[in-house]
Amino acid sequence: MTPSLTALFMAILCSIVGVVPLVLFRKTSAAVIMSVVTGIILWGIFYASTPSLAWPMFGGVGFVLIILWTISAFINCMIEDKFTHAVWFPIVLAVVFMGRGCAGCNAFRASEYAGLIGQFEEKEWTQDVQPASPKHIRIVPFELAGFLADKQLSQAPGAIGSQFFVDKTRAVIQRIKGEFWWVIPLDYQGFTVWQSVESAPGYIMVHADDPHYPPVLKHQEKFVYTPNAYFDKNLERHLWNNGYMFKGLTDYTLEIDDEDKPWWVVTVYEPTIAFWGKKILGVVVVDPTTGMYAFHPADKIPDWIDRAVPSAFINNYISEWGVLKSGWLNSWWEKKDLVEPEEQEFVYGSDNEPYWVTRITSTSQADEAVIGMFYTNSRTGKSTKYHAVGATDRAILQVVDSKVSFRKLHGVAPTIYNIYGVMTSVVPLLGSSHVFQGIALVNVENQQFVVAENLTDALREYQRMLAGSGNQMAPETIHSMVEIRGIVDRFADEVRNSHTIYYLHLTDVPQLFTGGSDNLSSPKLPLTIVGDSVIMSYIPSGEDVVPIMKFDNTSLLLNTTLNQDTVRLKEEEFRDKNASQEESAQPR
Repeated sequence: MTPSLTALFMAILCSIVGVVPLVLFRKTSAAVIMSVVTGIILWGIFYASTPSLAWPMFGGVGFVLIILWTISAFINCMIEDKFTHAVWFPIVLAVVFMGRGCAGCNAFRASEYAGLIGQFEEKEWTQDVQPASPKHIRIVPFELAGFLADKQLSQAPGAIGSQFFVDKTRAVIQRIKGEFWWVIPLDYQGFTVWQSVESAPGYIMVHADDPHYPPVLKHQEKFVYTPNAYFDKNLERHLWNNGYMFKGLTDYTLEIDDEDKPWWVVTVYEPTIAFWGKKILGVVVVDPTTGMYAFHPADKIPDWIDRAVPSAFINNYISEWGVLKSGWLNSWWEKKDLVEPEEQEFVYGSDNEPYWVTRITSTSQADEAVIGMFYTNSRTGKSTKYHAVGATDRAILQVVDSKVSFRKLHGVAPTIYNIYGVMTSVVPLLGSSHVFQGIALVNVENQQFVVAENLTDALREYQRMLAGSGNQMAPETIHSMVEIRGIVDRFADEVRNSHTIYYLHLTDVPQLFTGGSDNLSSPKLPLTIVGDSVIMSYIPSGEDVVPIMKFDNTSLLLNTTLNQDTVRLKEEEFRDKNASQEESAQPR
């Protein structure tokens, strides 16, 4: 059955049931006329809107029936020129409809709403270290990805940009063969274009980790079924007519499988608490060329699919939990421990799993501090709640922009990572023309930050900044420092942005060590030469270039006063004391 016939069948059924009050009161002629007129109107409405029947009493279709019974009752009263019992039909149906909705009110089912988020673990932020390697940190924001995609389309062969547009509303980040990409589909400019061509050309891929990597245009694809196609080739209408009329459909995204084949991935859901409490049943994947589709239940979603649980669902779950976890009465009377979701972003963890990261704050309008965050796996829906304190995205952007605005730069899309045991916001810096100009790493707790031209330099500067602050690193990060002794076989310095950076290499050690003039690990560092014996401490991050935390050149002996020794000893004791206090404060 085609979508138009499906819509016609629904319209006929509604138009017949909708004139029942007139039929029962023997107004046959009026019933026939009304049935024909409403049937034609509803045919067009149902075909255009593809209504879901997943809701109680068929949702919007049930509401249409209330309207039809109201019209029927009104016509019956007009014909008889008096009030008749026909008016009870729409009233009773409306009461039943509203009663069904009230049955799902959070006043009666607060625990069910609070439980939508599911069982979750609670941890301290520093217990799980998220990716710190440059290859795992997303620095290409949506603004830049959209700009690069538009530019790539304008340069495409055949001037396809005149017929198709970059559908940025469906731009998604995903892992493809170990790398992270923005995937943005191309779609029809309008009805006339759809009529004149056989298919849309495909999609554009923008590297999410490297702003200098050229975008990739996949214009040899033949997308027949798209969200902007018409009639039976419209993606939503295609699914609606093929078994998904009684299910909820949302979040139409394009994802690439392990064989580089694109698929439309659509979340299938159903309400679980009357008209509310949406929970996913799984995803349906659709071949854009043939329209062939397959359903994957929630517990068997393929690994190449990164977005099964929509962000709106997660945001709603956390919102309901934050307000109703202590009961409905507390949500408006005592108002104890009420929290609400703030910013949300999509990231990949150190386990290469996709996560929605949602920060939470108190419901007070005056509170702009983050008090924790949820990491929710976007494929499985499983959440972990981290206790963490810091600034909101708005505050972070204000701090960063205050330093870079004079260069006509601005920060965009802060993304939270755990770098060196510190909750860190990674902020890409763009120029007025959307061109990537650098990156800022911000300590979310105290808003100290560094700015560099690329992520590698930013990570090195950030590590030095944390080490220089004495007590900003997480206790386990400070305690993980290792000491190394060796002979310097290479030494060099480089002046960068008015600061001198020193590099040294030890014999038989496969790493390069570095320290900066703005945060010297020791006054002996600039005087070090090849052949000197040195003792250094550093954090074993596994990177090839490692910042120096502590440094001493044992070949260069210097006299110190008692006061100098006392001050240095107190500084070390202060750092160790703070580290121990932070460690003891961690829950066991």
